[in-house]
Amino acid sequence: GGNNTVCVAASTLPVAGAGGCPAGAVTAQQSSFPAAISSYAITGKRVLFKRGDTFAAAAEARITATGPGIVGSYGPGALPKIQMTGDTNVLGFSSSSTPDFKDWRIMDLDMDGMGGPATSGTGISSAGGGLAQVTVLRLTYRNMSNAIGFALDLINYLNNYFIANSRPAEAIHTVDQVTVVDSTVIPGAATVYSAYDSGNRIAFMGNNFDNGGNASGSHITRWPFLNKAVISNNTFAHPGFTRLAIKLHAPYWNATPGEFNPGAAHPVITSNLSNYSTYANGDGYTKYVVISDNKLIDAPTAAGNPWSVELGPQDSGSDERIRNVILERNWWVANTASQVALRISASEITARNNVFDFSNGSNSQTAIQVVKDGVVVTSDQVRIYNNTIYTSYAVPSSQFAGIELAAQVTNITARNNLAYAPNAQGPVMFVNACGTCLTASNNSSDTQVKGTAPNFASASAAPANLADFTIVSGSYAIGAGIAVPVWSDFFLVPQTSTRDLGAINH
Repeated sequence: GGNNTVCVAASTLPVAGAGGCPAGAVTAQQSSFPAAISSYAITGKRVLFKRGDTFAAAAEARITATGPGIVGSYGPGALPKIQMTGDTNVLGFSSSSTPDFKDWRIMDLDMDGMGGPATSGTGISSAGGGLAQVTVLRLTYRNMSNAIGFALDLINYLNNYFIANSRPAEAIHTVDQVTVVDSTVIPGAATVYSAYDSGNRIAFMGNNFDNGGNASGSHITRWPFLNKAVISNNTFAHPGFTRLAIKLHAPYWNATPGEFNPGAAHPVITSNLSNYSTYANGDGYTKYVVISDNKLIDAPTAAGNPWSVELGPQDSGSDERIRNVILERNWWVANTASQVALRISASEITARNNVFDFSNGSNSQTAIQVVKDGVVVTSDQVRIYNNTIYTSYAVPSSQFAGIELAAQVTNITARNNLAYAPNAQGPVMFVNACGTCLTASNNSSDTQVKGTAPNFASASAAPANLADFTIVSGSYAIGAGIAVPVWSDFFLVPQTSTRDLGAINH
């Protein structure tokens, strides 16, 4: 309150105490969003833009002052609209000289990339330097190349540059404690990513992101590095051609010999300075990530990616290591090109209580595929429990599998998984090329996958909604499970001592 609050309107001077502007606030008429940010977004300030107004942004607005601070809106009506007419970020944080930048909340704004020329711009960006304790709440992004870009590329470059130039005291940039909540991406022709993010202690929750299935688009969310993160209760729809809803990987270990020695105090510096820094990436593993309660909708085109979610290296020549990830209570909805819902090339992974619906998928369908991609050691200690896998599609012979294991993987456990593919020819629960790597019990048999209805709640029609996948009286899956480390079902109903198959209890 008081003079710590600034009300900004585009066309008329606000009146403190009227129209939603708090009493005692400082008031300003300013139609330029960057000018308003540079003038008022300083330590201890709350900068509120008038709802219903439109603010111009031909250049990036940048906040470099450490908070606390808030950028938001006031008054009734539609969110204040920020129109980017240049080719840059709408709002950026920090700088190369502010590694301790922190404590800001950005909320209730509508950022519009105008469908171009902002083809390389981002709505919210950490491109300036390190940041911490930033909350992004209820933002709308339209026609942006990338909605949210909290990435480590430039930050790693800065840290390695300072180390290489004997300035270690400055090499402490990182992304830490960032929360993105209840935000929406409305795609345009220029949409590439919805989120290209990395960091430590990240929460990404309740967002509705749609890439529109653009031919030039990319992953809905790409995570080059995460340490202690939650990705939950989001809807991710329609990735770009040949791209994914979630791509999770890690910094390079040995893409170039000597590039990264994780046991050293600092990495060996090579020409690729943007790859890794110990300050931002720790030991180099992406780890301690929970991906839960998301709805994942693939692209509605034959040019879409055959995979939906991938945990593993970004290409065959990369050694990028992921461990300790839980995927639970996610709902996959296939589309024209969908072949694999979840592809794992990582260790210490648990996939439980997920629902996979391939009814709109392609001629080849696998819910969970465990492989050895890139230059990783192997996929090891992968646990697959209580998933429901379904398709009404008439899949040709030998092209439906609940779970597929490559020859090089080790220590795979699969229990209490339920699959049903009544119209497929020759469907199987497992395709197992690793032999004794698999410990499996209390899963649907191949005969049941093909010919035994699990008595879903939607008995008269193919399941379409989550509740339709509930098993009801008479199902062979009731009580057919075994005790595993799963404590509730998809709808968080507590497990009893008698376990059912699948993600949703009877």
